[in-house]
Amino acid sequence: MVEDPAAEATAEDLAA
Repeated sequence: MVEDPAAEATAEDLAA
């Protein structure tokens, strides 16, 4: 999968 800018934000949201 290509590194998407939104993917990182989603990971942080799930970890929150």
